Amino acid sequence: MANTKKTNKEINLSSIVEQANSNILNAKSIFDRNQEIKKEIDEKIKELNKKQIELSKKTKEDYLKIKQYKDEVFSKITIKKHELEEKIEKFKDSQSIIKEKKLEFDNYKKDELAKIKEERKELEKERKIIENEKKQMESERLKYENDKNELANNLLKFNELVSDFTVNIDQFKKRED
Repeated sequence: MANTKKTNKEINLSSIVEQANSNILNAKSIFDRNQEIKKEIDEKIKELNKKQIELSKKTKEDYLKIKQYKDEVFSKITIKKHELEEKIEKFKDSQSIIKEKKLEFDNYKKDELAKIKEERKELEKERKIIENEKKQMESERLKYENDKNELANNLLKFNELVSDFTVNIDQFKKRED
């Protein structure tokens, strides 16, 4: 009968050890997955930061191009105005043509300004989307960080339980002997 108890205890102990090993492997797997997810989130945050910097740089470049274009247009308008003022005396009958060209230019200018405003709106929308994605990723990163910490704490508790169990088994064996 003592052999039967010992065999049952050994089987139960073996079963408990196998379950503990399985739990440790599962916890390690979850921990590894959380590490991978954290790396992915960190990479995505880096990409978003890079995109935001590129977007800011592109916006500045576009603004400089627009300013340069405006200066060129303004310069051309100024030159044209002087030419027209000199020619008004000679070409009074061409006044209607000049008005048509001016109207075309104003329409062109309105169209270009409308395009610029639309591009600015689109850039602002993209910036907001990027900011929202960045906030969401940061939130997810914090969640995964908390999950990782919780798993680490649970693993420590589990290891303490296994240690206590081992000590108790050793004491139990000493009592049997």
